[in-house]
Amino acid sequence: LGLAPPSAFEAALREAFAAADGAVKRAFGEEAWALPFGSIVQGAHLDGSDLDLCFDVPDEENSAVQVNGKWDNSKQVAALKKLLSALKGQFRVVETRFWKHMRVPIVILGFRDRASGLEVETDFSVGTVYEDVQKGLTDRVIRRLLAQCPKALHMARLVKLWSKVEKLHKAYDGYLNSLGWTLLVLYHCMEKLLICNSLIYEEEPNELGEDGSGKVLPPPLHADEGAGDPPEEDLPTCDELADFFEWVAAWEEWWPSEPPPSDGAGSQVWAISLVDRALIA
Repeated sequence: LGLAPPSAFEAALREAFAAADGAVKRAFGEEAWALPFGSIVQGAHLDGSDLDLCFDVPDEENSAVQVNGKWDNSKQVAALKKLLSALKGQFRVVETRFWKHMRVPIVILGFRDRASGLEVETDFSVGTVYEDVQKGLTDRVIRRLLAQCPKALHMARLVKLWSKVEKLHKAYDGYLNSLGWTLLVLYHCMEKLLICNSLIYEEEPNELGEDGSGKVLPPPLHADEGAGDPPEEDLPTCDELADFFEWVAAWEEWWPSEPPPSDGAGSQVWAISLVDRALIA
């Protein structure tokens, strides 16, 4: 059950991040930098997880804008193409998603770590702020909870691995993505009183990296477990895992039957708050 990535992969992640940050600086100047987000910031990543990065182009609009009701991402695409021209030998281009009206265009790279030979998928997008909130805030909040409850961390990793094996982890296929499964585990652990929701407000010391700048990768969570399996008391039991999946299967019993009141603006996206279980429209 020791699903924490091995030290070789952790080292490869840091090499990939340093190389990616260097490419951003070569392309846009020393004031530009790569901001990490996603499961690696959460601390819930698996062996082979993607490295998600974003960056701002100094003195430029870094979000797509709407023109005649359609998204214009031309500046973001131009920035990603400039970044590609600044890459060096350890990177290869896996895929570019530069579709004309895509709100968040991305480039997917493969980074080959010379020391281990491992490849790290590195996904780049433009813009470090979305709707006035810095990207990665949700990931840092998740990290705060997982840092206080190793059992939730290991359960999240097991559930994510299960969803990947069963091919139930792609949002565009109509399933929860990796973040969705992690949030579901956290909500379940709150329901079982394994996690106190007030911990959301307790900043984890390394959530912005060990130097607190947000410009470096945070260290792994619960790394003091060493190379062996985690302590038995930190692992979810078979009964606890079965309870989680039974709880998910019976979602109609706990998911609200009615959405929050509509403001008349049409279709809504709504959810349950992890803070106070209130409905969010």
